[in-house]
Amino acid sequence: MRQRICFLISLFLLSSSLGWAQNGKIHGVATDKQTKEPLIGASVVITGTSMGAATGVDGSFNILNVPPGMYDVKATYVGYQEITVRGIQVVSGLTAEVNFAMSSTAVEISPIEIIAQRPLIEKSATNAVRIMTSEELQNLPVRGAVGYFSLQPGVVVQDGNVYIRGSRPDEVGYMVEGADTKNIMSRDGGSLITTIPDALENILVQAGGYTAEFGGANAGIVQQNLKTGTEKYHASLQLETDNFSGLGNNTFTDQPSQFLGTYSYGYSDYVLTLSGPVVADNVKAYIAGENFFTRDFAPMFLDGSPTTWSDGSPVGKVYDTGVRGGDPITHLGGDAQTLYWQSGVIPGRFQNRYSMNGSLLFDYKPLLVKVGGTLSWQRQRDNDFYTYAGTTVVDPIANIYDLARLQ
Repeated sequence: MRQRICFLISLFLLSSSLGWAQNGKIHGVATDKQTKEPLIGASVVITGTSMGAATGVDGSFNILNVPPGMYDVKATYVGYQEITVRGIQVVSGLTAEVNFAMSSTAVEISPIEIIAQRPLIEKSATNAVRIMTSEELQNLPVRGAVGYFSLQPGVVVQDGNVYIRGSRPDEVGYMVEGADTKNIMSRDGGSLITTIPDALENILVQAGGYTAEFGGANAGIVQQNLKTGTEKYHASLQLETDNFSGLGNNTFTDQPSQFLGTYSYGYSDYVLTLSGPVVADNVKAYIAGENFFTRDFAPMFLDGSPTTWSDGSPVGKVYDTGVRGGDPITHLGGDAQTLYWQSGVIPGRFQNRYSMNGSLLFDYKPLLVKVGGTLSWQRQRDNDFYTYAGTTVVDPIANIYDLARLQ
């Protein structure tokens, strides 16, 4: 039995008022609704945080170093109506634009609330950037972060490898919270980080034209940002499984049963998330934990034991070519080894993974510090020889050249 333990604690990120690439910016202008004149010294704040700014002589403002996420922005000015714009999406490395046209309060009126809409074009992006927000990730009918990458133009996923613009998989760069997570030890590339979709605030896929700050990637960049804690306590639990067909325990001799006319992959995915303030409102935490299990990590259904050809010989006979040191079947009198297998998924392999993603946000204006991290532990087994109903059975894909040794 092969056991693989992947223990990875990465991403210890400190972001200060310098504003690193993993954070975004909010920019806009406050003007008088009637005269269109700029309002000097208007106060603009992100509700629930200590982040904000005052407008300058031209009525413009900039709020820097804003962690990716969805925010409500409020503008106030003496003698003018208060305005709140809800649902402003901040994306790492880009600028969200919010403008306020404020009315005088000569006549008593109530504050205004506006629901923001996502712009069709990101004017602050200088290259081809595809953005997926946490709301879109939740609504898409796919599982796993790689599934989201494959939906973007110019991106192809094959055998679990990501190809951008026809490049090799090791030419794709990966970043989580601004830290490089590319697997440089494998020619198949990929990310060293296992991210939980529920823990992602957004995903950015850049298919070219990115600046010099992104190195080691000729094809494209995949950026992932973790969620931050909320003002109030929130929790969620998601349970998914197809394990209803009676696969039983992990022994290979169990005959799988059917459920609703089909077989199970033995799939189950359990996700728990917690979010809220810690100790004080200035410190917010977000944590997500996942247990992913499947009995066939490269899903493929089999039709069961061999049938027969029209001449009566069983379908499923395999022959030793001698490539791996065995005697060719011609030296054994023409005998052949018959390959037997069960119906359902390919037996003899499974994958069990525990993952945890989380972040801590310390909001002490003007100092803003975010700490993020991931943890993964995985156990996996590939196919091997085993016994079923007194018959020696072998992986029909990996070991067909060694069958002569079984006789």
